[in-house]
Amino acid sequence: MTSRSVVIAGPQPAPRLMESDKDMVENVTYCLPTDSASAGVEDGTEIDGLRVATLGRRDARRQVLVFMGFLACVEPFELQRFALLAAEWDAQVTVVDAPGCGYGGARLTSTERRACRRGDFTPVARRMVHVAQTRQHRLRRGRVTVVGYSMGASLAAAAAAAPGLLRVSNMVLVEPVAMRRWNLLDLLRSVRDEDHLLDEYLDRNSVFPHAALPIERRAEPAPQRHGSTLPT
Repeated sequence: MTSRSVVIAGPQPAPRLMESDKDMVENVTYCLPTDSASAGVEDGTEIDGLRVATLGRRDARRQVLVFMGFLACVEPFELQRFALLAAEWDAQVTVVDAPGCGYGGARLTSTERRACRRGDFTPVARRMVHVAQTRQHRLRRGRVTVVGYSMGASLAAAAAAAPGLLRVSNMVLVEPVAMRRWNLLDLLRSVRDEDHLLDEYLDRNSVFPHAALPIERRAEPAPQRHGSTLPT
């Protein structure tokens, strides 16, 4: 059950925050940890076919579970974001690959695929939460801040609503794609428009000596990609 909910919805106006939530989203300093050890960065481990990693200090006061967007997976470019988030929120941040999303993750099971066709993300969210809880036991018994980005916002909402799955104290949804009904061509056009901003974004990151590049721009093999198995 969610006691407080903060929604940050990209192109839509963000709601006014409660005083008790402001420490979660304000005063972000744009710097990266000087080394992976200081951030608690790890390579992650694989459970039930999904890569999972936990970042941040063991004595952090907040537990955060992140649901990433389409094609994102547990790898250095994504983990540097969550290392920064862990430092700013004094949190341990756990992040899991989403099955059926292309890079890194396992395929959807037949049950998960049928549910997604009905607009039900609960079976996928349950699988991801169980993997996260296996990796980070504190997610089983304490209050959790749930964060979802883009498609991950639907997974985060499903995880928060599933009875007995998590004790959610805060929920942050960033650019939740399911806030409106999309025509497929409009959705693809919107994604391509965002891609035009990537070079500027990476140029801004270049001032940080330890910043990782996206998978497709690094001189190393990309994680295995099965192709999307999400229902269309």
